[in-house]
Amino acid sequence: MRSIHSYIERNFSEKRKIHTFAVRDLALKLADHYGADREKVETAALFHDMFRGVPEQSINCYVKHLGLDPKYLNNPNLAHGKIAAIIMERDYGISDPEIIQAVSYHTTGRPAMSLTEKIIYIADATEPNRVYPKVETLRRLSFENLDKALLLSLQHTIKYIQSRGLYLDKDTVLAQQYYEEKEKMNEQQENSSSCGPDPEQ
Repeated sequence: MRSIHSYIERNFSEKRKIHTFAVRDLALKLADHYGADREKVETAALFHDMFRGVPEQSINCYVKHLGLDPKYLNNPNLAHGKIAAIIMERDYGISDPEIIQAVSYHTTGRPAMSLTEKIIYIADATEPNRVYPKVETLRRLSFENLDKALLLSLQHTIKYIQSRGLYLDKDTVLAQQYYEEKEKMNEQQENSSSCGPDPEQ
């Protein structure tokens, strides 16, 4: 972990450092709350924005050099997590797929995320320095029902991206559909397990 701390100190702006450590701290609280692996969560949190703030020209160079989908060209917001996921495995020897996926999908989300992925996604979206409509609701919900918090965050993200006419990654759409369907199934199960009054004898 020492090497990523060194990288952060050398390469991150003060604002990015504050964000990264805030995500780490919140992610660890969520890990404790839901019984997740603290080491996995902390590692993913520290690496998640490794390439955020890197100039777009350099991002595009990484996209080409690493053989990523051309859709990531000129799109640092989507590309930075994918690049970090590859570099952390290649250069830092991190091979745990749960950590790698948590970094790779922390911006878009995806269907059937692991607990570590969910925690990093939500911690990134709701760390204390984030200010946007409904963030307080998300913060509260994230400690009550992680899947519901994920769904609400995905819905807000999609609405925001569409309102600005930006590129909407299919993983985000598929994630929303997955967690909407999961919530419906949970509601159906709850309703079917609810018994009415006993019939009169």
